[in-house]
Amino acid sequence: MKFRIFLVVFIFLCVLTGFAGNIFPVVELSFQESPSNEIYFSPNFDGSQDTVGFLIKLRKQIKVQSWELVVFNASGETVKKFSPDMRDATNFADFLNSFTTQKRAIDLPHSIEWNGLSERRRLLPEGQYFAFVKIKDEYGAEFVSLTNKITLDITPPSGDLALSDSLFSPEGQRQTIQIGQNLSKDSFWRADLRKANGEVVLSWDWKENPPVEWMWDGRDKNQTLLPEGAYDYILYGEDLAGNRAILPVKGIYLSLKKYSLFLNVEKKSFSTNEKASNRAVVITPVFSDTNGLLSWTLFIYDEKKDLVWEMEGKEVFSRFIWDGRNNEGNFCRSGFYQARLKALYEDGMEVESVDAPIIIDNEVPEAGVSYQSLPFSPDGDGARDSLSILIQAKDLSGIRKWKLAIFDPDQRPFKSFYGEGIPPEKINWNGRSDNGELVESSHDYPAQLSVEDNAGNEAKSKALPIKIDVLVEKTALGLKIRINNIEFDFDKALIKPVDYPILNRVAEILKKYKKYSVQIQGHTDSIGREKVNLKLSEKRALSVYQYLLKAGIPQKRMKYAGYGFRYPLADNSTKEGQRKNRRVEFLLVK
Repeated sequence: MKFRIFLVVFIFLCVLTGFAGNIFPVVELSFQESPSNEIYFSPNFDGSQDTVGFLIKLRKQIKVQSWELVVFNASGETVKKFSPDMRDATNFADFLNSFTTQKRAIDLPHSIEWNGLSERRRLLPEGQYFAFVKIKDEYGAEFVSLTNKITLDITPPSGDLALSDSLFSPEGQRQTIQIGQNLSKDSFWRADLRKANGEVVLSWDWKENPPVEWMWDGRDKNQTLLPEGAYDYILYGEDLAGNRAILPVKGIYLSLKKYSLFLNVEKKSFSTNEKASNRAVVITPVFSDTNGLLSWTLFIYDEKKDLVWEMEGKEVFSRFIWDGRNNEGNFCRSGFYQARLKALYEDGMEVESVDAPIIIDNEVPEAGVSYQSLPFSPDGDGARDSLSILIQAKDLSGIRKWKLAIFDPDQRPFKSFYGEGIPPEKINWNGRSDNGELVESSHDYPAQLSVEDNAGNEAKSKALPIKIDVLVEKTALGLKIRINNIEFDFDKALIKPVDYPILNRVAEILKKYKKYSVQIQGHTDSIGREKVNLKLSEKRALSVYQYLLKAGIPQKRMKYAGYGFRYPLADNSTKEGQRKNRRVEFLLVK
């Protein structure tokens, strides 16, 4: 009993003097990710180094009664604790009793993970943190590990890139491309050079010491010149805490061409005529490289290679408008011209563009129409049902657009054909309007061709009439001939000599259809009283009957009647409709 009391007192004194810390096992604290006693992490939840993994190890096996992992900041303030859920002894009697009573040991975790949050589960600020682990054995002795250093950093690497120029040529005066690199320290940097399609052609790995200036001469690692085109420079940075950054420079263009010039001429043809719609030409230069440009000169020559106009300057111009005047201020004549641009650079190289053609056309286009197989007879009998309209159009600068317009007897638009460029040499017409209406018998339908050339000059042909034959139309009652241009004096029924050719043509057709009887029907417009119009239409039908009788049509084949304005063809409220309603019709019945 005395020995036991002595042993308890001895252990108590050892605890008070710290002697137990020298004779009992010590605890070690390290990191999963690093063999050193310092680690970096970035709890920004990007999947890279978001947590710190602590490893706890005892040099000797002891029975652990309690343990605690403490994280504190640079000011010594505790920010996070990890410990088991157990209670300590509350009085001295319990403490002494603990040395004589069998205690239950607890498990010491091999690893603990910290996500950078405080006790209140808030993300701690960036900075330096420290950690140690403290354990207590079954005798109440405490053991503390060495303190480890932790850097919490959520700020990604940063930097500025300055591109000297986006265009360079290994074969020209500017043989390399330069990018200034002002990058944050304590980060690892690498770079890729990619084609526009994403293919990596070169890579650099600079670790912690990237150059302040990056230069590229257009070649790969084997010193082979890469293809001409657009390239992107992509810089990747990562710091010790795993924060990442990407700094791109896009649109680096590797040119393998020497200096080149090009002239673009909009609407190459124009006219100096006041009525022309296109009275000037727009000349736009394209320089492959304007750096080092000393001067330029724009020339215009005629087809004999004689200089007619020139202009020079030092500043690059976006476009120029030439109105066709020469150096003396006079308008040039019609003809073919060439524009040429020359440029002089600092290295003494003179570059010349390819000649760009220009046409001055002050003449109106040639335009005309002609016909085949007149008179035109589109009545479906298989003879001359289609009319071939021949078109003549010619111009120095070429035809830009054209239109063939056919007008009815009232000079109203009846049928149109149109298009762009050179018109066809021949157009076939079936005698119908744009709305499907058939032409009228024995009338003239004038046709006129309008053209505009590429210089803006316009011209119209002479309106040439298309003569329509007497048409024999098929109806449900039989064949019908409708004529509305037999002229009578007001309130008269006497046939005029001007109508003889029409009636002679009707007689020819009736002789062709010998097996048909003929009903001659007279019609009027609605002007006047009905009885008067009815009687007048009958008299006029009789006059036609008598004329055909003299022309050799047998009396037994013919009958006549007048209908006044009972059966109008068109609207009597218009002059056009009244003209169409004043007619004589011939109904042929077998």
